[in-house]
Amino acid sequence: ISKIQTVPNLIKTNIVEIDDKLSYMQSECIKNDIEFTFKLDCDINYIIDNFISKMQLETLLGDLIRNSIIAINHSSSDYKSIMVVLGIKDDFYELCVFDSGIPFEIDTLLNLGMKPSSTHLNEGGTGIGFITTFETVNSTNSSLIIHEFENNNYTKSIEVKFDSKNEYIIR
Repeated sequence: ISKIQTVPNLIKTNIVEIDDKLSYMQSECIKNDIEFTFKLDCDINYIIDNFISKMQLETLLGDLIRNSIIAINHSSSDYKSIMVVLGIKDDFYELCVFDSGIPFEIDTLLNLGMKPSSTHLNEGGTGIGFITTFETVNSTNSSLIIHEFENNNYTKSIEVKFDSKNEYIIR
């Protein structure tokens, strides 16, 4: 029994490319002993038809989840978890990725989207993922909101809110 590992079934979006990306990222989390949860609390087809292309969403998911895996692998916490939520908050559709990894460094936050920025440049991090994220946020006129939490199992969340405001907010 200890040698057989069951993989929890993820909620299906019924969009092959998105389901494949989520399954792949789940397998990457399993390799890194990280719990992975996906919640779908809205009509994903509405998001793709109105706010972001399928390919952009697939890339965004991959980049944000990969960054979360790196942050968690640098954390000393025993709680290792990523939760991805596609839903509606404050009347806006959004993608939100929560993780229990280390927080951002101030310099990284200041340079996000302007030049390649990574807390882990010396370990293979390129910061290009956030350049791509900002390109996506700008082209979809969405807002990028970074929340850092205290006294919570998750240390931060990165939220892409489809609100037509194109803001960058750190909380």
